[in-house]
Amino acid sequence: MKFIFSKVSFLPRWIVLVLDLFLLTIGLVGSSHLRFNFSVEAVSEFLTTRLFLIYFTTYFFSIIFFEAHTGIIRYTQKKDAFNIMKAIVLANLLFATLDAIYFFYYGRLLLPPSVLGISILLNSTLLLGYRILVKEIFHYSFQSLAPRRNVVIYGAGAAGRLTANLFMENHQSGYNVLGFIDDNPKLEKTKVQGKTVITPKNSLDSVKQLGRIDELIIAINEITSQKKKWIIEECLRLSITVREVPSTDKWVGGILSVKQIKDVKVEDLLGRRPINVASHNAINAFSGKVVLVTGAAGSIGSEIGNQLYKCGVSKLLLLDQAESPLYDLQQDLISKYQDMSNVELILCDITNVSAITAVFDTHRPAVVFHAAAYKHVPLMENQPFEAVNTNVLGTKILADLASKHNAEKFVLISTDKAVNPTNVMGATKRSAEIYTQSLNRESETEYITTRFGNVLGSNGSVIPLFKKQIANGGPIKVTHPEITRFFMTIPEACSLVLEAGAMGLGGEIFVFDMGSPVKILDLAKNMIKFAGLELGRDIEIEFTGLRPGEKLYEEVLAKNENTKPTHHPKIMIADVVEHDHEAVHLRVLSIKKSLDERNEFEMVRKLKALVPEFRSTVSRFEVLDR
Repeated sequence: MKFIFSKVSFLPRWIVLVLDLFLLTIGLVGSSHLRFNFSVEAVSEFLTTRLFLIYFTTYFFSIIFFEAHTGIIRYTQKKDAFNIMKAIVLANLLFATLDAIYFFYYGRLLLPPSVLGISILLNSTLLLGYRILVKEIFHYSFQSLAPRRNVVIYGAGAAGRLTANLFMENHQSGYNVLGFIDDNPKLEKTKVQGKTVITPKNSLDSVKQLGRIDELIIAINEITSQKKKWIIEECLRLSITVREVPSTDKWVGGILSVKQIKDVKVEDLLGRRPINVASHNAINAFSGKVVLVTGAAGSIGSEIGNQLYKCGVSKLLLLDQAESPLYDLQQDLISKYQDMSNVELILCDITNVSAITAVFDTHRPAVVFHAAAYKHVPLMENQPFEAVNTNVLGTKILADLASKHNAEKFVLISTDKAVNPTNVMGATKRSAEIYTQSLNRESETEYITTRFGNVLGSNGSVIPLFKKQIANGGPIKVTHPEITRFFMTIPEACSLVLEAGAMGLGGEIFVFDMGSPVKILDLAKNMIKFAGLELGRDIEIEFTGLRPGEKLYEEVLAKNENTKPTHHPKIMIADVVEHDHEAVHLRVLSIKKSLDERNEFEMVRKLKALVPEFRSTVSRFEVLDR
């Protein structure tokens, strides 16, 4: 039966019209018999060919005019019923008018008014009744035979009601709505669209009274991140799949479809409030200027470039040494903006002095966003020459050229790993901070540093890694049961970078409010639940031990640093010790000398001298701290 109904196509409109006219015939004859107590002789006196011709003409015209025959019967809605009623009213008004004209000329009526009145009720019942009957037959067929998921909808407001209606009207959606959940206590045990509303207390256990629940759909137009996090955690505890309806402003053409309902993301478990940054400061600061972004093909660099394009820069220079990612970035920008006349992609290594100098000589950028860096802690611990060459010397080359060419601003993208560094990578980023900040005192260029933690979805970040490990059947590898990290979304981080770059006057190290740290072990457990797996049965978590140079806890400020507020509540200025540029310059040249000589330990020893708080952990360089 399921197969038969799934193969039934929609009836052509002309068949629906013929069927409507056939039922109207029954309605006319039935109304006549009801009026005259089923007296065949009385009825036969006025049921003439002329009567049927006029009667059908008025109904035919009215049905066509209001398109009452065009609705798909199995999906009949209020709009379709309204069109049918309008057609019936119009047809009877037309017939009554023609009947009055007929009476004027011939002295008798085609149809008694009482019969006409009864026919309105009977015709309405017949035309609407058979549509509802067909709809219910289809509904019963798919509900009883097709596999369906029992769903509850969180939110009994407008978005929730529209979502429920979508499922109830679309019998092939695969959903059976059991009821609603809403935080408004006044709605407890009330009915919305015939479904019970449950008000949760401190958990979602009360929804079990609705029946076996396969899925919960969040349909709240404006929901806080903390509320969403609580709902997801409760559903994970109860083994209920969670999905969400997008906000109404994202509905395609203002209409919600089943395909728009998406799975919630594991990132929602972080419970961070999205940081909103007004773009007008960045637009005022960078509009009409030549802006260079290094590391432009990376996660941060590409989003900075994307946001700068929207600021209306006169020329956007996107520089990276990675060919394929740079090409991918180009294709992405073309698909988004089409017009690439003010964008130039530059394939170049920032440590190539002659090539970088040519870039500055040719384009003379007014603003530089320096995101190019090696960032992988264990890899850089084993490759310290590359870390120093790119992160320290590459930054020095760019910073010096910016000063030489009188750039207005130089914005360094740093990391929380530069705070009390325990690894070479963090120490190189702190060295870059020290160098650019010291240069600020000697140059007309304003050198600004932005410092933040991990970004969600970036290359090499923990969430994509865990997803890959889960897809491969595990185990999920966590370095330590107590390890925690700060997280921020890429768009948030980049919008804060632009805001800091716009407000900075030179010499500042801006730190961002990253929210609360996240325990990586809890993140791994939740991702296992997200995948519908059970820890210990389907997949394991393996503790591998801290990697070379890895911290248990990240910090945004050094022990001797405090912060000063800015006009933005999520951006602070770190109160750091400033350094003499000449002394820093000499130390950096000394580090370069050890690099050129390939003297690894001597180079790291000099790095520690430049960054006294650098203390190696789980590293061969720990001997230098004794």
